Amino acid sequence: MRSPTRSPLGFTLTALLLGAALGAPAFAQVRQPGLPAGLSSELPTEVPSVTLEPVDVPRLLAEDEARGHRPFRYGTLLPVHKEILQYGRIDAAEDGSMVVRMAIRSPGAHSLGLEFTSFHLPEGAQLFLYDDARLEMLGAYTSENHREDGGFVIEPFPGDHVIVEVLVPPQSTGDLRVVVGDVIHDYRDVRMIPVGGDGGEGGCLIDVNCAQGDNWGVQKQATVRTLSGGSLCSGALINNTANDGTRYLLTANHCGQGSNTIFTFNYQRSGCSTGSAPTNQTVSGATLLVTNGTVDSRLMRINSNIPTSYNPAWAGWSRSTSNTNFAFALGHPGGGPKKISVDGNGTSANTNFYVVTWSDGTLEGGSSGGPLFDAQGRIRGPACCVNNFTCNQTANFGRFNRFWTLGNLAQWLDPLGTNATTLDAFAPGGSVEPAPSLASVTPFFVLAVAPDEPYKVALNGSALSSVTKITVDGIQLTPLQYTILSNSQIEISVPRVNKIGSVVVEVTSPGGTAQALLSVFPNPTPVIDLANSEPLFLLSAVGATVTMGGNGGDVMLLFGSLSNVPSSLPGVVEFGIGNNFAALLSLGTHVVNPVQGWTSVTFPLTGVAPGTTIHFQGAKFTGDLPLIMSNVQSGTVLL
Repeated sequence: MRSPTRSPLGFTLTALLLGAALGAPAFAQVRQPGLPAGLSSELPTEVPSVTLEPVDVPRLLAEDEARGHRPFRYGTLLPVHKEILQYGRIDAAEDGSMVVRMAIRSPGAHSLGLEFTSFHLPEGAQLFLYDDARLEMLGAYTSENHREDGGFVIEPFPGDHVIVEVLVPPQSTGDLRVVVGDVIHDYRDVRMIPVGGDGGEGGCLIDVNCAQGDNWGVQKQATVRTLSGGSLCSGALINNTANDGTRYLLTANHCGQGSNTIFTFNYQRSGCSTGSAPTNQTVSGATLLVTNGTVDSRLMRINSNIPTSYNPAWAGWSRSTSNTNFAFALGHPGGGPKKISVDGNGTSANTNFYVVTWSDGTLEGGSSGGPLFDAQGRIRGPACCVNNFTCNQTANFGRFNRFWTLGNLAQWLDPLGTNATTLDAFAPGGSVEPAPSLASVTPFFVLAVAPDEPYKVALNGSALSSVTKITVDGIQLTPLQYTILSNSQIEISVPRVNKIGSVVVEVTSPGGTAQALLSVFPNPTPVIDLANSEPLFLLSAVGATVTMGGNGGDVMLLFGSLSNVPSSLPGVVEFGIGNNFAALLSLGTHVVNPVQGWTSVTFPLTGVAPGTTIHFQGAKFTGDLPLIMSNVQSGTVLL
């Protein structure tokens, strides 16, 4: 078997092909464009590695059963306590940037969540996560991700190992201090946790976009999933009398969320038992304001700004002591896509809890903290506990009116001192057509130059059927360059962009916009592309434009011929054109632009007879022999 071709990107061509087949990570957390030096530079591949002690999964599963999954746990915290500058390998990239890398391995983990006890990056620095095979990547995280408490948390990264890289450009200013405190070892696979039922209207679990949820758009926008210390719960943004969008969140006391909580917005299927459920709309970090075990309720304030593209809403509330004749609950059973449960007969109550028996739907581990709403769509309290995990379940919700008194909530939720007993929702974006969401791009990369046909990638997300505009790095695609395959997927033809690295793919619909990152790598071997090449035709008035792709600074020798008979000089050069060098014409020396990964040249065709076929081929000159040959491109002159 032939060895895979080694590329200056630091990974093999085989790995590139595997990346295309296996797909891409979701675009999650608030991140910025960027490309790790470990992917784009010829840096040493060996980096210091922290290998954690094996996890006793049977013991953890037994503990989960004994606790009744309160809260629902998918991972366990393992201590690391490593500062990257002290433990990591430090190298210099080609542009003079400092590159600091370390690896973390926790054998058997389905994913790894990183919790940083210290997270401070100089201005201009970037932090990335990726795997050994360079098939998965998260980042760039920057100084914009700094939190007041100095920490940070990153959502689960697929697999049982991860490389942490910090890239500090020469012009960056400020101190670098990044300390990985703990790792969440995922022993259940948080990305594949079964959610039960089919999500349809007849199932035990009912998607929020089934008929039962049709009237509750704002309430759906307010309800979120939480990940904290390896546990999954639910919660809801809750309004205050100033209607100012302060990021208060109501959840359950037993969920135990703290400063390193990740909040996932709009994690729901786009249809009823259909469509994808993107997990990419997240923010992290929170402050605990008050918690109470008597009514199993907790009030927090999210520290990070919530992007307006998430279209967040703040649910209203009621301090009524009366039962409601209709109630419904929203949440994330099993940590999966958002579901709805309905009690058509209304609540009963004891001193501290509202009690409901579902006529539709059910709760599971992960539903804890999810809001119970009355017929007016106002919160009555967070989910506490259930009698079983079957249909026709009885569930208890902490009474909001009791929590108001016990926790002195007025200081946060009634800043105007109105003494209101009810408050309506605050939805600055309104309950409008769902905004599109992009969860991933598959594959997550393309090469700078694609011979013959543009690379095709799939945009995966939700609410995509109404998309009317798509741009790639600011280049607007024509309707012929994309196909809407379903409400959850669009296939696009990627235009040639003008830079290597991460570029932004943006989709726009009447409901809003969404973005994802697509990585553009230089071609690992020399490639040429002839505009309008065979079986299409070259127009005399336009000329023949040849684009040459490779690594930045590559010296490309370009040749043309009217013959596609090979020319061979063993050990020196192997052309696919030129008729044994008898019909080979040199078309100059050209240098690949390091910023964009390609260079182009146009040759006039004046005087060339229609019907003439011209063949082109490039050769990379490295100073050594044989020359590294490109593909052959051919075109026939039409006019």
